[in-house]
Amino acid sequence: MFRASICTEASKTLLEISDLQIVILILARGAWSRAIAPPMEISDISEEESMNYLIEKRKIDKETAKELYQLVSGRILELKTVANVIKKQKLIEIEQKFSSAKFLKRQKYHEIGKRAINALLDSKEININIFIDFFENNDEECEEYQEVLGANVFAYHLSSNTVTFQSRSVEFYIRENSNLLGLGDNSNSNRTLTSE
Repeated sequence: MFRASICTEASKTLLEISDLQIVILILARGAWSRAIAPPMEISDISEEESMNYLIEKRKIDKETAKELYQLVSGRILELKTVANVIKKQKLIEIEQKFSSAKFLKRQKYHEIGKRAINALLDSKEININIFIDFFENNDEECEEYQEVLGANVFAYHLSSNTVTFQSRSVEFYIRENSNLLGLGDNSNSNRTLTSE
């Protein structure tokens, strides 16, 4: 039988400890010994549950959700991780669009952007003429509003002659980052900018 010796500083005596005592000491200091109950094992969730989680809860489009499920199947922790990565990338991409539209604080169209965003948050769509009126210098070529539309924050719908947000992701970004856009300090708005 294997024996181990431990020298203590206080008494300088040798103690012999058996193999069983070593195992007991190891277990006594390990996480397993502190567990009240055995660890819970989380199994994979079904494809339907995974799709529901990704589409409804995480607001990922159906096509991307299918690809994610094929990648990580129903492992909920991996689904959460992948969904968080996609969300972060999407928000960065949208922030770049807001920067291109010059809507961020201290940028050229910040105040115009605030008015257009507030109007769209209130009504979901506005007439193109109302959108154009937000621009103070309505020149013949309408270069300013076309520049803003070109940044893909808003979408112009020719058939109805209206402007909406480009996507639900854009609206989500606005709600998540209202402070970057200066929307929280708008005294004319009665709406709350919280996530839905």
